[in-house]
Amino acid sequence: MLPRVVSLYSSVSSSTAEDENFSLESLQQRMNNFRKRHSASCRLALAVAGGGGSFLSTLAATPGASSILLEGTLTYDRESYRQYVQRNLDSETFRYCSAESASFSSLAALKQALKLSAAGDPQYGHFPLQNMTHAIGVGCASALRSDTSKRNSRAFVAVSFSDARQVAMKIDLVGGDNDSTKRSRFEEDIFVSHCILTCLEHALDSASAPSTLLELTTGCGDQLCITLPIPARYNPDEVVRQAADKILCGEEEAVSLIPTAEGFKCLTQAFLPPKSLVFPGSFNPPHEGHVKLVQAALTESSCQVAWFELSITNADKPSLASDEIVRRIQHFLTLADMPERWGILLTNAPLFKQKVDILQPQQVVRSFDQKIPLHMVIGTDTLVRLLNPKYYNDCEEQMIAALDDMACHFVVGGRVQQKLGDPDFVSGEDDVRQLPERLRAKFTLLKDFRVDISSTDIRNQMKKARN
Repeated sequence: MLPRVVSLYSSVSSSTAEDENFSLESLQQRMNNFRKRHSASCRLALAVAGGGGSFLSTLAATPGASSILLEGTLTYDRESYRQYVQRNLDSETFRYCSAESASFSSLAALKQALKLSAAGDPQYGHFPLQNMTHAIGVGCASALRSDTSKRNSRAFVAVSFSDARQVAMKIDLVGGDNDSTKRSRFEEDIFVSHCILTCLEHALDSASAPSTLLELTTGCGDQLCITLPIPARYNPDEVVRQAADKILCGEEEAVSLIPTAEGFKCLTQAFLPPKSLVFPGSFNPPHEGHVKLVQAALTESSCQVAWFELSITNADKPSLASDEIVRRIQHFLTLADMPERWGILLTNAPLFKQKVDILQPQQVVRSFDQKIPLHMVIGTDTLVRLLNPKYYNDCEEQMIAALDDMACHFVVGGRVQQKLGDPDFVSGEDDVRQLPERLRAKFTLLKDFRVDISSTDIRNQMKKARN
Protein backbone atom coordinates (compact mmCIF):
# COMPACT_ATOMS: atom_id res chain seq x y z
CA MET A 1 0.00 0.00 0.00
CA LEU A 2 1.34 3.46 -0.88
CA PRO A 3 1.97 5.97 1.95
CA ARG A 4 -0.41 8.86 2.49
CA VAL A 5 0.48 12.54 2.04
CA VAL A 6 0.76 14.60 5.21
CA SER A 7 2.31 17.94 4.15
CA LEU A 8 3.92 17.47 0.76
CA TYR A 9 1.16 19.16 -1.22
CA SER A 10 1.60 22.90 -1.02
CA SER A 11 -1.04 25.60 -1.18
CA VAL A 12 -0.16 26.06 -4.84
CA SER A 13 -0.79 22.40 -5.57
CA SER A 14 -3.87 21.37 -7.47
CA SER A 15 -4.53 18.75 -4.79
CA THR A 16 -7.69 19.25 -2.76
CA ALA A 17 -7.40 16.22 -0.50
CA GLU A 18 -4.77 16.42 2.22
CA ASP A 19 -4.51 12.62 2.34
CA GLU A 20 -4.11 12.09 -1.43
CA ASN A 21 -1.75 9.21 -2.17
CA PHE A 22 1.24 8.99 -4.48
CA SER A 23 -0.41 6.92 -7.14
CA LEU A 24 0.03 7.17 -10.88
CA GLU A 25 -3.64 8.21 -11.12
CA SER A 26 -2.99 11.02 -8.65
CA LEU A 27 0.04 12.16 -10.68
CA GLN A 28 -2.07 12.22 -13.82
CA GLN A 29 -4.71 14.38 -12.15
CA ARG A 30 -2.14 16.77 -10.70
CA MET A 31 -0.41 17.04 -14.07
CA ASN A 32 -3.65 17.88 -15.84
CA ASN A 33 -4.42 20.63 -13.32
CA PHE A 34 -0.86 21.92 -13.59
CA ARG A 35 -1.18 22.13 -17.38
CA LYS A 36 -4.41 24.11 -17.11
CA ARG A 37 -2.89 26.54 -14.61
CA HIS A 38 0.49 27.17 -16.23
CA SER A 39 0.07 26.63 -19.98
CA ALA A 40 0.54 30.37 -20.60
CA SER A 41 3.61 30.80 -18.39
CA CYS A 42 5.74 27.67 -18.74
CA ARG A 43 7.81 26.37 -21.68
CA LEU A 44 9.51 23.34 -20.23
CA ALA A 45 12.48 21.15 -21.08
CA LEU A 46 13.24 18.28 -18.70
CA ALA A 47 16.31 16.12 -18.16
CA VAL A 48 16.09 13.09 -15.87
CA ALA A 49 19.06 11.00 -14.75
CA GLY A 50 17.83 7.91 -12.93
CA GLY A 51 14.34 7.97 -11.39
CA GLY A 52 11.61 10.44 -12.21
CA GLY A 53 10.88 9.36 -15.76
CA SER A 54 7.19 9.00 -14.89
CA PHE A 55 7.01 12.81 -14.73
CA LEU A 56 7.95 13.02 -18.40
CA SER A 57 5.72 10.17 -19.59
CA THR A 58 2.75 11.45 -17.59
CA LEU A 59 3.13 15.04 -18.80
CA ALA A 60 3.55 13.84 -22.40
CA ALA A 61 0.31 11.84 -22.06
CA THR A 62 -1.61 14.83 -20.65
CA PRO A 63 -4.05 16.44 -23.13
CA GLY A 64 -2.69 19.81 -24.23
CA ALA A 65 0.85 19.04 -23.03
CA SER A 66 2.31 20.70 -26.13
CA SER A 67 1.43 24.07 -24.59
CA ILE A 68 4.04 23.37 -21.89
CA LEU A 69 6.42 20.55 -22.84
CA LEU A 70 9.18 21.27 -25.37
CA GLU A 71 11.52 18.34 -24.79
CA GLY A 72 12.18 15.51 -22.39
CA THR A 73 15.47 13.63 -22.07
CA LEU A 74 16.43 10.54 -20.06
CA THR A 75 20.18 10.45 -19.51
CA TYR A 76 20.32 7.01 -17.97
CA ASP A 77 23.90 6.15 -18.89
CA ARG A 78 26.66 8.29 -17.38
CA GLU A 79 28.20 9.03 -20.76
CA SER A 80 24.76 10.13 -21.94
CA TYR A 81 24.63 12.51 -18.97
CA ARG A 82 28.10 13.91 -19.66
CA GLN A 83 27.27 14.56 -23.30
CA TYR A 84 23.97 16.20 -22.40
CA VAL A 85 25.41 18.66 -19.86
CA GLN A 86 28.54 19.20 -22.01
CA ARG A 87 30.91 19.42 -19.06
CA ASN A 88 34.24 17.85 -18.27
CA LEU A 89 33.54 15.75 -15.18
CA ASP A 90 35.98 13.81 -13.07
CA SER A 91 34.58 10.29 -13.27
CA GLU A 92 36.17 9.38 -9.93
CA THR A 93 35.04 12.34 -7.83
CA PHE A 94 31.87 13.65 -9.46
CA ARG A 95 28.67 12.50 -7.76
CA TYR A 96 26.01 11.77 -10.34
CA CYS A 97 23.31 11.80 -7.67
CA SER A 98 23.81 15.25 -6.16
CA ALA A 99 22.46 18.78 -6.12
CA GLU A 100 25.27 19.77 -8.49
CA SER A 101 24.32 17.03 -10.95
CA ALA A 102 20.66 18.13 -10.95
CA SER A 103 21.73 21.73 -11.43
CA PHE A 104 23.90 20.85 -14.46
CA SER A 105 20.96 18.95 -16.02
CA SER A 106 18.63 21.83 -15.28
CA LEU A 107 20.90 24.42 -16.91
CA ALA A 108 21.40 22.25 -20.00
CA ALA A 109 17.63 21.74 -20.22
CA LEU A 110 17.10 25.51 -19.88
CA LYS A 111 19.43 26.11 -22.80
CA GLN A 112 17.34 23.70 -24.87
CA ALA A 113 14.11 25.36 -23.73
CA LEU A 114 15.39 28.77 -24.79
CA LYS A 115 16.64 27.49 -28.12
CA LEU A 116 13.43 25.60 -28.92
CA SER A 117 11.29 28.55 -27.84
CA ALA A 118 13.30 30.81 -30.14
CA ALA A 119 12.88 28.42 -33.07
CA GLY A 120 9.07 28.42 -33.03
CA ASP A 121 7.26 29.68 -36.13
CA PRO A 122 5.01 32.75 -35.59
CA GLN A 123 2.71 31.70 -38.44
CA TYR A 124 1.43 28.93 -36.17
CA GLY A 125 0.66 31.34 -33.35
CA HIS A 126 4.10 31.01 -31.77
CA PHE A 127 5.66 34.13 -30.21
CA PRO A 128 9.37 33.42 -29.81
CA LEU A 129 10.40 36.34 -27.59
CA GLN A 130 7.49 35.92 -25.19
CA ASN A 131 7.99 32.16 -25.00
CA MET A 132 11.72 32.61 -24.35
CA THR A 133 10.89 34.59 -21.20
CA HIS A 134 8.81 31.59 -20.05
CA ALA A 135 11.53 29.00 -20.74
CA ILE A 136 12.26 26.66 -17.82
CA GLY A 137 14.78 23.86 -17.44
CA VAL A 138 14.18 21.05 -14.95
CA GLY A 139 16.84 18.54 -13.95
CA CYS A 140 16.50 15.51 -11.71
CA ALA A 141 19.27 13.22 -10.46
CA SER A 142 18.43 10.24 -8.30
CA ALA A 143 19.63 6.94 -6.93
CA LEU A 144 16.64 4.71 -6.29
CA ARG A 145 16.64 1.31 -4.63
CA SER A 146 17.31 -1.81 -6.60
CA ASP A 147 16.17 -5.21 -5.41
CA THR A 148 19.59 -5.82 -3.83
CA SER A 149 20.29 -2.36 -2.43
CA LYS A 150 19.85 -1.76 1.29
CA ARG A 151 20.53 1.98 1.33
CA ASN A 152 17.71 4.48 1.30
CA SER A 153 16.91 6.14 -2.00
CA ARG A 154 17.52 9.84 -2.61
CA ALA A 155 16.94 12.37 -5.34
CA PHE A 156 17.74 15.96 -6.22
CA VAL A 157 15.71 18.35 -8.37
CA ALA A 158 16.67 21.74 -9.82
CA VAL A 159 14.45 24.21 -11.67
CA SER A 160 16.25 26.92 -13.69
CA PHE A 161 14.53 30.00 -15.10
CA SER A 162 15.52 32.09 -18.11
CA ASP A 163 16.53 35.01 -15.85
CA ALA A 164 19.07 32.85 -13.92
CA ARG A 165 16.89 32.12 -10.86
CA GLN A 166 17.13 28.53 -9.62
CA VAL A 167 15.10 26.46 -7.18
CA ALA A 168 16.49 23.26 -5.65
CA MET A 169 14.94 20.28 -3.88
CA LYS A 170 16.56 17.47 -1.91
CA ILE A 171 14.56 14.27 -1.38
CA ASP A 172 15.40 11.55 1.16
CA LEU A 173 13.11 8.56 0.75
CA VAL A 174 12.38 6.34 3.73
CA GLY A 175 13.33 2.70 3.35
CA GLY A 176 12.34 -0.09 5.63
CA ASP A 177 11.14 -3.64 5.42
CA ASN A 178 7.59 -2.98 6.55
CA ASP A 179 5.22 -3.98 3.75
CA SER A 180 3.03 -0.93 4.46
CA THR A 181 5.85 1.54 3.79
CA LYS A 182 8.24 -0.26 1.48
CA ARG A 183 7.98 0.91 -2.13
CA SER A 184 8.89 -0.92 -5.29
CA ARG A 185 11.29 0.69 -7.76
CA PHE A 186 8.30 1.67 -9.90
CA GLU A 187 6.52 3.26 -6.92
CA GLU A 188 9.65 5.20 -6.01
CA ASP A 189 9.83 6.55 -9.54
CA ILE A 190 6.24 7.79 -9.30
CA PHE A 191 6.96 9.32 -5.88
CA VAL A 192 9.99 11.22 -7.23
CA SER A 193 7.82 12.38 -10.15
CA HIS A 194 5.32 13.80 -7.66
CA CYS A 195 8.22 15.59 -5.96
CA ILE A 196 9.44 17.07 -9.26
CA LEU A 197 5.97 18.48 -9.84
CA THR A 198 5.81 19.88 -6.31
CA CYS A 199 9.20 21.54 -6.76
CA LEU A 200 8.10 23.02 -10.07
CA GLU A 201 4.88 24.35 -8.52
CA HIS A 202 6.78 26.02 -5.70
CA ALA A 203 9.33 27.41 -8.15
CA LEU A 204 6.64 29.05 -10.29
CA ASP A 205 5.12 30.63 -7.19
CA SER A 206 8.41 31.45 -5.47
CA ALA A 207 7.80 35.22 -5.69
CA SER A 208 5.00 34.87 -3.11
CA ALA A 209 6.67 32.18 -1.00
CA PRO A 210 6.66 32.90 2.76
CA SER A 211 10.17 31.49 3.18
CA THR A 212 13.28 30.63 1.20
CA LEU A 213 13.51 27.20 2.84
CA LEU A 214 10.61 24.77 2.93
CA GLU A 215 10.85 21.45 4.78
CA LEU A 216 8.18 18.93 3.89
CA THR A 217 7.39 15.48 5.26
CA THR A 218 5.24 12.56 4.08
CA GLY A 219 3.22 10.29 6.27
CA CYS A 220 5.86 7.57 6.35
CA GLY A 221 8.71 10.00 6.98
CA ASP A 222 10.19 10.93 3.62
CA GLN A 223 12.07 14.22 3.99
CA LEU A 224 12.00 16.95 1.35
CA CYS A 225 13.77 20.30 1.47
CA ILE A 226 13.12 23.05 -1.11
CA THR A 227 15.50 26.00 -1.38
CA LEU A 228 13.91 29.04 -3.02
CA PRO A 229 15.56 32.27 -4.20
CA ILE A 230 15.18 35.30 -1.95
CA PRO A 231 12.06 37.18 -3.12
CA ALA A 232 13.07 40.53 -4.56
CA ARG A 233 10.98 43.49 -5.58
CA TYR A 234 11.22 44.03 -9.31
CA ASN A 235 13.50 46.94 -10.19
CA PRO A 236 13.63 47.65 -13.96
CA ASP A 237 16.83 49.68 -13.70
CA GLU A 238 18.55 46.93 -11.73
CA VAL A 239 17.64 44.31 -14.34
CA VAL A 240 19.39 46.34 -17.06
CA ARG A 241 22.33 47.12 -14.77
CA GLN A 242 22.87 43.45 -13.95
CA ALA A 243 22.70 42.59 -17.65
CA ALA A 244 25.34 45.22 -18.40
CA ASP A 245 27.54 43.97 -15.57
CA LYS A 246 27.59 40.50 -17.15
CA ILE A 247 29.30 42.10 -20.16
CA LEU A 248 31.54 44.49 -18.21
CA CYS A 249 32.93 41.72 -15.99
CA GLY A 250 33.52 39.41 -18.96
CA GLU A 251 30.97 36.80 -17.84
CA GLU A 252 29.09 36.98 -21.15
CA GLU A 253 29.80 38.29 -24.65
CA ALA A 254 26.12 39.02 -25.30
CA VAL A 255 22.92 39.18 -23.26
CA SER A 256 19.36 39.81 -24.39
CA LEU A 257 16.72 42.00 -22.79
CA ILE A 258 13.08 41.30 -23.66
CA PRO A 259 10.47 44.03 -23.02
CA THR A 260 7.70 43.05 -20.60
CA ALA A 261 4.78 44.88 -18.99
CA GLU A 262 7.09 45.84 -16.11
CA GLY A 263 10.19 46.80 -18.10
CA PHE A 264 12.76 44.26 -19.30
CA LYS A 265 13.62 40.67 -18.54
CA CYS A 266 17.25 39.59 -18.94
CA LEU A 267 17.76 36.13 -20.46
CA THR A 268 20.75 33.96 -19.61
CA GLN A 269 21.27 32.88 -23.24
CA ALA A 270 21.18 35.34 -26.16
CA PHE A 271 19.48 33.12 -28.73
CA LEU A 272 18.08 34.89 -31.81
CA PRO A 273 14.89 33.53 -33.41
CA PRO A 274 14.94 32.77 -37.16
CA LYS A 275 14.52 35.85 -39.37
CA SER A 276 16.02 38.16 -36.77
CA LEU A 277 17.15 41.64 -37.76
CA VAL A 278 19.93 43.28 -35.71
CA PHE A 279 20.31 47.07 -35.59
CA PRO A 280 23.69 48.05 -34.07
CA GLY A 281 23.99 51.55 -32.69
CA SER A 282 24.99 53.77 -29.78
CA PHE A 283 21.36 54.93 -29.26
CA ASN A 284 22.30 58.09 -27.39
CA PRO A 285 19.39 58.53 -27.25
CA PRO A 286 17.20 56.12 -29.27
CA HIS A 287 14.64 58.05 -31.31
CA GLU A 288 11.87 57.85 -33.88
CA GLY A 289 14.36 57.67 -36.76
CA HIS A 290 15.81 54.44 -35.37
CA VAL A 291 12.34 52.92 -35.11
CA LYS A 292 11.32 53.93 -38.63
CA LEU A 293 14.56 52.56 -40.07
CA VAL A 294 13.96 49.20 -38.39
CA GLN A 295 10.36 49.09 -39.60
CA ALA A 296 11.46 49.82 -43.18
CA ALA A 297 14.18 47.16 -42.96
CA LEU A 298 11.74 44.57 -41.58
CA THR A 299 9.48 45.15 -44.56
CA GLU A 300 12.31 45.04 -47.10
CA SER A 301 14.00 41.96 -45.66
CA SER A 302 10.89 39.97 -44.56
CA CYS A 303 12.48 39.60 -41.11
CA GLN A 304 10.10 39.11 -38.18
CA VAL A 305 12.05 40.00 -35.03
CA ALA A 306 14.04 43.20 -34.43
CA TRP A 307 17.01 43.56 -32.07
CA PHE A 308 18.58 46.88 -31.09
CA GLU A 309 22.22 46.02 -30.37
CA LEU A 310 24.35 48.21 -28.13
CA SER A 311 28.03 47.42 -27.67
CA ILE A 312 29.14 48.38 -24.19
CA THR A 313 32.72 48.61 -25.41
CA ASN A 314 33.71 50.94 -28.25
CA ALA A 315 36.54 50.89 -30.79
CA ASP A 316 37.23 54.61 -30.31
CA LYS A 317 35.92 55.45 -26.81
CA PRO A 318 35.98 54.09 -23.23
CA SER A 319 33.42 51.46 -22.21
CA LEU A 320 30.01 52.74 -21.18
CA ALA A 321 29.21 52.95 -17.48
CA SER A 322 26.31 50.82 -16.29
CA ASP A 323 24.23 53.87 -15.29
CA GLU A 324 24.59 55.29 -18.80
CA ILE A 325 23.52 51.97 -20.30
CA VAL A 326 20.43 51.96 -18.07
CA ARG A 327 19.54 55.47 -19.21
CA ARG A 328 19.78 54.61 -22.90
CA ILE A 329 18.02 51.25 -22.69
CA GLN A 330 15.11 52.47 -20.57
CA HIS A 331 14.52 55.27 -23.09
CA PHE A 332 13.38 52.64 -25.63
CA LEU A 333 10.28 52.06 -23.51
CA THR A 334 9.19 55.68 -24.03
CA LEU A 335 9.21 55.47 -27.83
CA ALA A 336 5.94 55.07 -29.70
CA ASP A 337 5.34 52.73 -32.63
CA MET A 338 8.00 50.19 -31.64
CA PRO A 339 7.96 46.98 -33.74
CA GLU A 340 5.61 44.32 -32.45
CA ARG A 341 8.44 41.88 -31.75
CA TRP A 342 11.64 43.52 -30.57
CA GLY A 343 14.37 43.18 -27.97
CA ILE A 344 17.70 44.61 -26.86
CA LEU A 345 21.12 42.98 -27.24
CA LEU A 346 24.02 44.12 -25.09
CA THR A 347 27.38 42.94 -26.44
CA ASN A 348 31.10 43.23 -26.05
CA ALA A 349 31.54 43.68 -29.81
CA PRO A 350 32.50 47.16 -31.04
CA LEU A 351 33.49 45.97 -34.53
CA PHE A 352 31.09 44.43 -37.04
CA LYS A 353 33.15 41.29 -37.51
CA GLN A 354 33.00 40.76 -33.76
CA LYS A 355 29.23 41.29 -33.75
CA VAL A 356 28.74 38.72 -36.50
CA ASP A 357 31.13 36.23 -34.90
CA ILE A 358 29.18 36.43 -31.62
CA LEU A 359 25.58 36.76 -32.82
CA GLN A 360 25.38 34.72 -36.03
CA PRO A 361 26.02 31.38 -34.25
CA GLN A 362 23.28 32.32 -31.75
CA GLN A 363 20.72 32.65 -34.54
CA VAL A 364 18.43 29.62 -34.38
CA VAL A 365 17.66 28.13 -37.78
CA ARG A 366 15.24 25.46 -38.94
CA SER A 367 17.55 24.08 -41.63
CA PHE A 368 20.54 21.82 -41.13
CA ASP A 369 22.10 22.13 -44.57
CA GLN A 370 22.94 25.81 -44.82
CA LYS A 371 24.45 28.69 -42.89
CA ILE A 372 21.81 31.39 -42.65
CA PRO A 373 23.28 34.92 -42.82
CA LEU A 374 22.51 37.31 -40.00
CA HIS A 375 20.52 40.33 -41.20
CA MET A 376 21.75 43.68 -39.92
CA VAL A 377 20.33 47.14 -40.57
CA ILE A 378 22.61 50.18 -40.60
CA GLY A 379 22.63 53.81 -41.66
CA THR A 380 25.01 55.14 -44.29
CA ASP A 381 27.12 56.81 -41.57
CA THR A 382 27.77 53.33 -40.17
CA LEU A 383 28.26 51.94 -43.68
CA VAL A 384 31.11 54.40 -44.23
CA ARG A 385 32.84 53.16 -41.07
CA LEU A 386 32.19 49.53 -42.01
CA LEU A 387 34.00 50.05 -45.31
CA ASN A 388 36.81 52.14 -43.80
CA PRO A 389 40.19 50.33 -43.90
CA LYS A 390 41.10 52.24 -40.71
CA TYR A 391 39.31 49.54 -38.71
CA TYR A 392 41.17 46.76 -40.56
CA ASN A 393 44.75 47.74 -39.79
CA ASP A 394 44.55 50.42 -42.53
CA CYS A 395 44.44 47.64 -45.11
CA GLU A 396 41.77 47.55 -47.83
CA GLU A 397 42.51 43.90 -48.60
CA GLN A 398 41.81 43.00 -44.97
CA MET A 399 38.56 44.96 -45.11
CA ILE A 400 37.42 43.05 -48.20
CA ALA A 401 38.49 39.75 -46.69
CA ALA A 402 36.58 40.56 -43.48
CA LEU A 403 33.41 41.37 -45.45
CA ASP A 404 33.83 38.14 -47.42
CA ASP A 405 34.04 36.21 -44.17
CA MET A 406 31.02 37.81 -42.51
CA ALA A 407 27.96 35.54 -42.64
CA CYS A 408 25.58 38.49 -42.77
CA HIS A 409 23.47 40.69 -45.02
CA PHE A 410 23.26 44.46 -44.55
CA VAL A 411 20.11 46.53 -45.06
CA VAL A 412 21.19 50.17 -45.44
CA GLY A 413 19.10 53.29 -44.79
CA GLY A 414 20.19 56.70 -46.11
CA ARG A 415 21.32 59.41 -43.69
CA VAL A 416 21.85 63.16 -43.82
CA GLN A 417 25.55 63.95 -43.54
CA GLN A 418 26.29 67.28 -41.89
CA LYS A 419 28.72 69.34 -43.96
CA LEU A 420 29.60 73.02 -44.35
CA GLY A 421 26.66 74.66 -46.06
CA ASP A 422 23.60 72.57 -46.88
CA PRO A 423 23.26 69.07 -45.39
CA ASP A 424 23.99 66.27 -47.86
CA PHE A 425 21.76 63.17 -48.05
CA VAL A 426 23.87 60.04 -48.59
CA SER A 427 22.17 56.89 -49.89
CA GLY A 428 25.20 54.60 -49.77
CA GLU A 429 25.07 53.75 -53.48
CA ASP A 430 28.47 55.31 -54.24
CA ASP A 431 30.16 53.42 -51.38
CA VAL A 432 28.68 50.04 -52.29
CA ARG A 433 29.40 50.54 -56.00
CA GLN A 434 33.15 50.60 -55.25
CA LEU A 435 33.07 47.09 -53.79
CA PRO A 436 33.79 43.91 -55.76
CA GLU A 437 30.62 42.53 -57.35
CA ARG A 438 30.46 39.50 -55.04
CA LEU A 439 30.30 41.84 -52.01
CA ARG A 440 27.63 44.14 -53.41
CA ALA A 441 25.13 41.30 -53.01
CA LYS A 442 25.63 41.59 -49.24
CA PHE A 443 23.91 45.00 -49.24
CA THR A 444 20.30 46.04 -49.75
CA LEU A 445 19.80 49.81 -50.03
CA LEU A 446 16.54 51.36 -48.82
CA LYS A 447 16.45 53.92 -51.62
CA ASP A 448 13.09 55.41 -50.58
CA PHE A 449 13.88 55.69 -46.87
CA ARG A 450 14.63 59.10 -45.37
CA VAL A 451 14.08 60.43 -41.83
CA ASP A 452 16.15 63.50 -41.02
CA ILE A 453 16.55 62.92 -37.27
CA SER A 454 19.85 62.37 -35.50
CA SER A 455 20.85 61.59 -31.93
CA THR A 456 23.39 64.43 -32.11
CA ASP A 457 20.64 66.99 -32.87
CA ILE A 458 18.51 65.64 -30.04
CA ARG A 459 21.41 65.85 -27.55
CA ASN A 460 22.13 69.42 -28.64
CA GLN A 461 18.47 70.35 -28.19
CA MET A 462 18.42 68.75 -24.73
CA LYS A 463 21.61 70.64 -23.80
CA LYS A 464 20.09 73.97 -24.87
CA ALA A 465 16.92 73.23 -22.92
CA ARG A 466 18.95 72.56 -19.75
CA ASN A 467 20.85 75.83 -20.18
